[in-house]
Amino acid sequence: MRSRRLYPFLLTGILAILPAALWGQTPGGLRLENEFFNKSVKIRKIASNVDEAFGLARLNPETFVFVGKTRPGFFTNADSKRADSFFRLFQYDQVTEKASQLAVDGLCEITTNNYNIGGFTSDPDEKFLVVAVNDASDRVLTSKMALLHVDLSMGFAQCATLPFVNSDYNYHHPFYDIPSQRLYFISDIPGGVGGYDVYFSKRLGPNTWSEPINVRYINTPNDELFPTTDAQGNLYFSKLTLNQGYDIFMVPPGKQRPIRLLHPYNSISDDYGFIQLEDKKAALSRSDKNRKSSIYLLEAF
Repeated sequence: MRSRRLYPFLLTGILAILPAALWGQTPGGLRLENEFFNKSVKIRKIASNVDEAFGLARLNPETFVFVGKTRPGFFTNADSKRADSFFRLFQYDQVTEKASQLAVDGLCEITTNNYNIGGFTSDPDEKFLVVAVNDASDRVLTSKMALLHVDLSMGFAQCATLPFVNSDYNYHHPFYDIPSQRLYFISDIPGGVGGYDVYFSKRLGPNTWSEPINVRYINTPNDELFPTTDAQGNLYFSKLTLNQGYDIFMVPPGKQRPIRLLHPYNSISDDYGFIQLEDKKAALSRSDKNRKSSIYLLEAF
């Protein structure tokens, strides 16, 4: 009887390292074009000192940025606990394998302790950031999440809300795809399919953006969340499934049919925010039984 209890744990461990080529196919036999999915994968939880982590974005080859809350210590006072209840920006150093709060001095509203962060993305070459923010001091939750453009090209921060943002609606989860110059995000603006839809705005020039375009072929009456892309032009996002909460889907370039990723990229919990860090390394967010999310590192070998 004792040995039977080991089977689920053994099966989970075996599946986590099986070559993706064995299970990285859709029911129709379409192979995933990203070679990362055709390798064996190890998965492990990281950044355990940060709670409710989400919104991953690659900053440089050694570092990625994400949103989360500082985990309060046993002796944390009330004022510190209130400050720690806000969503902040963190960075994870892949060399030291340590997470720390990202220094944001001089970055306009991001600097103050009165704003929640709802996502971060950047283009280091063009020297700008886009950050989702709202007024965390608003206790009746009437403050909407907006997209703040931070221009660093002059050597200091010049900040403005993106011109297409309507203050009556929410804008979350920004992700800038450098090759296509598309800023992906989600919003509940009118005219969508339903709930939060995925949109993109095309960068037309310095501080100039197109009106949002609904990525209608992936949106449903439910919420679509956390759009990201990879170097091959694959588009990733998460949507609600029947039995496994939010799962990660992928749309290859030139296609309009979302492909649901299989284990270990999806689980019985909520999975979202997939980003590829390098050829053999990726990361995502995953919730636990209490619906609090953590970051997991996926390493191919």
